[in-house]
Amino acid sequence: MILLIILSLASLGSCINYSDYFARNISFPLSAAVYSSDTTGCLRKHLNSNAVKASSKFRAEIDGGFCAGIVVTLPRYRMVAVSFRANLSKPSQEESWKEFLFPLTTWKHKGQVSAFLKKAFEALWEKEGMKEKFQEIMKRMNGNKFDEVVVTGHSFGGGIASLVAYDIVASGLLQKDKVTLFTLGQTMVGDKAFAEDYEKQVEDSYRIVRKGDFVPHLPGVVFGYEYNGKEVYYVEPGMDSDGESGFKMCERKDIKKEGCSGGQVEPVGFRQNNEYFNENVGIYGRNCK
Repeated sequence: MILLIILSLASLGSCINYSDYFARNISFPLSAAVYSSDTTGCLRKHLNSNAVKASSKFRAEIDGGFCAGIVVTLPRYRMVAVSFRANLSKPSQEESWKEFLFPLTTWKHKGQVSAFLKKAFEALWEKEGMKEKFQEIMKRMNGNKFDEVVVTGHSFGGGIASLVAYDIVASGLLQKDKVTLFTLGQTMVGDKAFAEDYEKQVEDSYRIVRKGDFVPHLPGVVFGYEYNGKEVYYVEPGMDSDGESGFKMCERKDIKKEGCSGGQVEPVGFRQNNEYFNENVGIYGRNCK
């Protein structure tokens, strides 16, 4: 379970289920840093200059788009972080989504997942050396040098993050109590069989969704997809919170109910997927050095 970072992130505290502070001040910068040309500098600027030891960045071109990811060591917090982003390349968003994202396909673990996300997972995590780098860091930090692995990502990147978190546990790289997933505006990833086994493997899984964001509901149940993990639904577009209110925890079976993101009746759209915690994720990352 994720460890509560207190005060100025000087130390780690007791375990909790979800931390708005962590999501806002750690997960968001990690998700945005994948967009930066200077990942290490960006994270040192926003997490504390002494907190980030090093980061490694990976990129892969895939049919229909590209994907990128980073592996970051945060020894001050006894933590390793893995973060992802991905983009479809075709000019017509609707055409790209239907051709590349919507089709379901089998993968190395249970259930079926998005063909695009599977390609991104295989190209980036398995073929570009990202998984190997992660294992190298884990070996180096073995024992008393780390407590937690945080996997995060924005939009499509959140979908890749879900597959990676699942794989880390299901492949036996780490015990499930060492892995936590935080994603921002994540797309749906796979079918019901995938979602059910995912939740057994990645118990500490939080999909952060802001009011008005339509992307977390795509491709949709009509195409055979199911939500995975707990939803953290911020009930106001600005995502204001005092740390205890302003958001609602929704189990998978309740997402369509009133008070969760699937129960929204007000206009929703794609643009809202770009902005989380009052910042445009991509612009924040690209301007962060």
